[in-house]
Amino acid sequence: MTDKTLLKILTKRKPSIIFSVSGLIAGIYAGFMVWYALKTYIPGPLHTHLSYLAVIVLGISAFIAVYQIPDLLFANEKIEHVLPLPIDSGTVIFVLLKKVICLQAELCIAVYWAGFLFCFRNALAVSFAVLYCLIMLVSLNLLVFLLSVAIGTITPHRSVGYVFLVLQFAGPIVLLLDAGAGMTMVPMLTSRSVTLILCSSLTIAAGTLFVAARLRTKINACYLLAYQNVQGFQRKNSMVHSRNCLVRNPYSFLEWKRVTRNKALLFFSNIKNIITVLLLTGLLSKKLLGAELLVPYQIEILLLVSCAAVNTVSSTAYSSDGNRTFYAFLPISSQKMFYWKTLHGFLWGEVTILLFWAATLIFRKISLPDAILLLLYGTIINYVCVWLGVLFDFKMPRTANSTNELLHGNLSKFYVLIAVLVLTVIEINLWQKYCTGISLILFVTLCGVVLIFLEIAYSCRTGGELNDRSD
Repeated sequence: MTDKTLLKILTKRKPSIIFSVSGLIAGIYAGFMVWYALKTYIPGPLHTHLSYLAVIVLGISAFIAVYQIPDLLFANEKIEHVLPLPIDSGTVIFVLLKKVICLQAELCIAVYWAGFLFCFRNALAVSFAVLYCLIMLVSLNLLVFLLSVAIGTITPHRSVGYVFLVLQFAGPIVLLLDAGAGMTMVPMLTSRSVTLILCSSLTIAAGTLFVAARLRTKINACYLLAYQNVQGFQRKNSMVHSRNCLVRNPYSFLEWKRVTRNKALLFFSNIKNIITVLLLTGLLSKKLLGAELLVPYQIEILLLVSCAAVNTVSSTAYSSDGNRTFYAFLPISSQKMFYWKTLHGFLWGEVTILLFWAATLIFRKISLPDAILLLLYGTIINYVCVWLGVLFDFKMPRTANSTNELLHGNLSKFYVLIAVLVLTVIEINLWQKYCTGISLILFVTLCGVVLIFLEIAYSCRTGGELNDRSD
């Protein structure tokens, strides 16, 4: 059995040419824009730019490793079906780790490729940076894998799943804080200090690879124990959740189960949003808020709209619902389902809004009335974005082959982002031309209230259409 066939069995991922080509184009564009931004807005020597990108690549790669390795190698029920076959457990580990490393390597190449255009005379330094990141990626994934094996082996099966959840949810926050500290230290690095860091990190990577190679047999045995431990936890957990329960509100119950049963959806809608909020308010805003051309609170409003628009719960309201095919045969109202999907998306999105609001108060000095208006506007625009996200996904539900394709191939959130950004820009321009007598925050808040009334009017007008649609 080839590694490609084994990977297909373990992941059941159907290759998509369209998705691959789209990812390639996005990577090329993103890499060019990253280097353009570095050369234009962050002047400095080449080693500073390479260090910035190394922190970004390794930070995102660690984020991917912490999330995917426990899922692919320990919570994957398909591995149990291939273990009785004449396939070594080390082969399973190698194939799945290679999948994660290849994804991270693609990210690394996408980030660094444009460096050969902008720094053609220093192509050797850029090549060395790429090689360094690739070596560190392998070491990073091995460290996460060994940590996961240790957790799965030591932790009792009654609680091993919860420990992995803590690792997957708390780990990215710790990584984000470390990445933020690394980004602030980069401008202070000299060529000599960069060389010292490279040598020490490569030494650690070499030691990790050597230990993993020497203890391969022992690691494979411990991995099998950890895997069986995690599988025992999942079976016990599924038996507990199979008990009968009293459902008072079937609409709210169905929507709650849709969100919570998909760990990836819950993960991306919360942890990723937290990371987005911290990055936008802590890094981006510091660079842009000093611009004299910007009117007061313009950046805060645009960032707030961006955080509210990228709502995974609302943008996959119907695409992630396995029950939508049976709506036509069930004695439930699709109009009520639309309402509860909107409400649940709003509640999850409000967490992001509160985080952004708190972060903004920390980074910026805002008066009490403006702070209250900013929170009120965030709540209003959150509802507007959630309603649009549910509506777009209702009109264009997507059947995805995998959770990753569902979350990243769904265009509803991009439509919402474009729509609300255009509306916000129009509102700011209208305020600059006609309403400078009142504050910008108050003006956009009033505009948000008008948008909510328009959405309610549209819902009342098309209530029958929502009620009659089954898929």
